[in-house]
Amino acid sequence: MKIILLFCLYLLSTTNSIAQNTGEPNQEDLIFIQTLSGLLTKSFSEKEKVISSIAASEHNQALAVLKLLLAGKVYYRKSDKELFGVNIVDRDVELYDLITNQLVETLPKKKLRKVGINNKLRGVLKSAIAQLSPVSYTHLRAHETGRNLV
Repeated sequence: MKIILLFCLYLLSTTNSIAQNTGEPNQEDLIFIQTLSGLLTKSFSEKEKVISSIAASEHNQALAVLKLLLAGKVYYRKSDKELFGVNIVDRDVELYDLITNQLVETLPKKKLRKVGINNKLRGVLKSAIAQLSPVSYTHLRAHETGRNLV
């Protein structure tokens, strides 16, 4: 029975890696991309809902996207409103796909716009990041014993 279970797990993992290697987003990625598109709104209350949806999505890139957003490194291309993680180099900006983390292209900064956040959203982001981040054993142990690590 264990062998059959292990074989099924192996098949699932290889099909998943094959799907990822084709470069085509799977259904989970498409839903996540649709959720991310909500960040294009100007309404901070709507962005707060989107951030909560991202955190609840359990997508493997959710934590990374939230950290990028908090760091001010999520931009969108003005021409088509597509979202990217960025690395700013002088006047040029390297655009990275938010799902695959692969470099897409380099553009002048004037062709992009930053996804804006306010102080309230920073607090929401920090809370969501804390909930998604793995808890270190040391902090967990300190919490259990009631000791303060500081």
